[in-house]
Amino acid sequence: MLNNKETYKIGGMTCASCAKAVERVTKKLDGVESSSVNIATEKLNIEYDKQKVSFDDIKLAIEKAGYKVIKENNTKSLELKIGGMTCAACAKAVERVTKKLDGVEKSNVNIATEKASIEYDSSKVKVSDIKSVIEKAGYSI
Repeated sequence: MLNNKETYKIGGMTCASCAKAVERVTKKLDGVESSSVNIATEKLNIEYDKQKVSFDDIKLAIEKAGYKVIKENNTKSLELKIGGMTCAACAKAVERVTKKLDGVEKSNVNIATEKASIEYDSSKVKVSDIKSVIEKAGYSI
């Protein structure tokens, strides 16, 4: 079982009954282990088996109940000083390995300043993961 714990912001809820409705429709989905809504924060905490149910299934069930899943912006920017680059091919290598990471949206390396500017989704990838792939490629941070 590949359990996935997620938190989603839910729009359109006005009361405790709304929160219960969202919980009810999500709990009915095959593969959902637990589902609870905090009406004060308007957030759904859900644990589910990714093999049995997808985010799209959850979103569709919530929308059919009259509510909506609001995508929260988890995009962050990071600037790293990269050591060991000697040419444009090195800069391209750093861009290539970082762009392969799930969650990295943009990666630009300036060989003159020896800096990498990276935009990433903090809910999918950690800074330590980004640093690790750069170091594995043979460069220092």
